[in-house]
Amino acid sequence: MERVGPPDDISPLEFFTCWVPNAVAADEARRKKLDGTNAKIVFELSGDGGGCYTVHLSDGAVKG
Repeated sequence: MERVGPPDDISPLEFFTCWVPNAVAADEARRKKLDGTNAKIVFELSGDGGGCYTVHLSDGAVKG
């Protein structure tokens, strides 16, 4: 099964807060890989839409 990537015109905010959490929630293989993982990852982006974005991983779930 080929995974679908995010749309080309997605904003970084929407990517980190909506697309990533939804993609993981909809994909059992991704959830299994993250099971037992508890982490906070901070992305600092420059350019259009840049800023600081944090992703929280917690036992197979992702929250932006």
